[in-house]
Amino acid sequence: GSGRARVRNVVFVVLLLVWAAFLAAHAGPYASGSDQSGYLNIARLFAEGRVAEQVREIQGVPMRRFDPWCFTPLGFRPGPDPGVLLPAYPFGLALHQLVASWLVGLRHAAALVDVGVGTLMLWLLYRLGRSFGLTRPWATAATTMFAVSPLTIHFYTWAMSDGVATAWCTAA
Repeated sequence: GSGRARVRNVVFVVLLLVWAAFLAAHAGPYASGSDQSGYLNIARLFAEGRVAEQVREIQGVPMRRFDPWCFTPLGFRPGPDPGVLLPAYPFGLALHQLVASWLVGLRHAAALVDVGVGTLMLWLLYRLGRSFGLTRPWATAATTMFAVSPLTIHFYTWAMSDGVATAWCTAA
């Protein structure tokens, strides 16, 4: 009866917490690659109330003689004015990181988004399976298969938009 349902719910919550702890232990709060750098730099710009960045001059290099793309990192594009960089990536992940930065600072925002959205994703996937008529064991199996996939682990431990997009699509 209701006692078994309560036990099931407690077990489910414990498993979600174990998943969150696993993600927290492996999520990188830093830009470990060029894509992560792009998203985190856009979040930093937004946190500073800006939407553009200045090209960093290199001492002794006549930068105006080169194509602006030579000095443009991933996640940005040259702006209409010389020396200005504009964000080129979609803002979704950077906005999630910005909101997370209000809670834990920008230094840990990427990890909080990964852990929070990754944990929410498992709950959403389980609920989606149940809403499609899967029994509890089958919904649990589907959620477990998703959770242990190397791609899933990658998406929720590395600051990339794929995991956040997956969660939003599942929620929709």
